[in-house]
Amino acid sequence: MKKYFDVNDSVLCGVGSKVRYYTSGSSSSSTSVDKWYNQIVANLSVKNQQMADELFDTYKYGVGSYSYEDIEPVLNKQGKDTTKYYNPDGSLTKKGQKAQAENNWVINEATGKLSKRTYIDDPNDVSQQQLEAQQIAANAGLLPMQTELERLSLAEQTAATKQSGLARNKLFDLTMAGTDPTGAMNRAQADVEHASGIAGKSLKNEAFRAGVDPNSGQYMNLQKQLLLNKSKGIAGARTTARVSEEDKNYERLAGLSANGL
Repeated sequence: MKKYFDVNDSVLCGVGSKVRYYTSGSSSSSTSVDKWYNQIVANLSVKNQQMADELFDTYKYGVGSYSYEDIEPVLNKQGKDTTKYYNPDGSLTKKGQKAQAENNWVINEATGKLSKRTYIDDPNDVSQQQLEAQQIAANAGLLPMQTELERLSLAEQTAATKQSGLARNKLFDLTMAGTDPTGAMNRAQADVEHASGIAGKSLKNEAFRAGVDPNSGQYMNLQKQLLLNKSKGIAGARTTARVSEEDKNYERLAGLSANGL
């Protein structure tokens, strides 16, 4: 009768495990060693190991190729295989499977025989491992330059910090000293007086050209107006200069406060 696997029992079985199967037409079950299933699991394990070896070879050596040296049957005079690795149908015997596992042999897919597989490196190819080693060496070569660059950078930052500190101290001293409102008021007054003096000379020249008597009431009125304008100009200039200097002092102090000084 045909056998049907109980998947829940069979998927976790390994080589030599016992699996449960059911026979068609009957609900009874029994436990036995399923050689067919165990052989499939063993073949899958060998395939997985071969793939792992190939991946490692590619990582370590790069993309290359393999050569195969088949393990040929050794025949005696009667024509029997003394290695006892192969069954008459060419499949492996238990001894052959054991030898394959112990010697890390593979199955040559071209011949179906046990084979010693040798990796042939491609000298023109750079493997991942070689590339990583070159990168590590390159990085190691850059370390002294990176260290020197970092040292110079720190030295520049230290010098800049010192200069910045001096500048902050100077700014602080100048700000706290404040501007000179009195000096600014005096300079503004001097400018007005200078302009008034020029205006007075111009008035006198114009009066002479017009034939106005310097002792006349008309000329005296012009002089009085000139003096009045001068007084107003001086008062306005001094006030403007004082307010301007006070605003400058306030702005400087506010700037220090905003920068945490």
